[in-house]
Amino acid sequence: MRHIVMFRFKEGFFGKSVLEDAEMAFAKLREQLPDDILAVEAYGNCVEREGNCDLAVMMELREKRSLDSYLKHPVHLELVRRWGPQIDVKVSFDYL
Repeated sequence: MRHIVMFRFKEGFFGKSVLEDAEMAFAKLREQLPDDILAVEAYGNCVEREGNCDLAVMMELREKRSLDSYLKHPVHLELVRRWGPQIDVKVSFDYL
């Protein structure tokens, strides 16, 4: 299963440090959930345009239930805690 999530953050929040935070956190998740997360990549947007998101995360998960394992993992919950107040828009999309 593929899981894509995109974020638009409040003005001034997103930058190199947030992208690096995402890369480190998702690498840690991949390491700690090797049976669920088969691949993960984080990308920062390179085009300033109204309506664009700042960050996209693309994951390949073993199966549908793997999404639940990832969402409940402490590393993910810590990202939610840190980033949550700074998120203006979050959109996710899952497909097989």
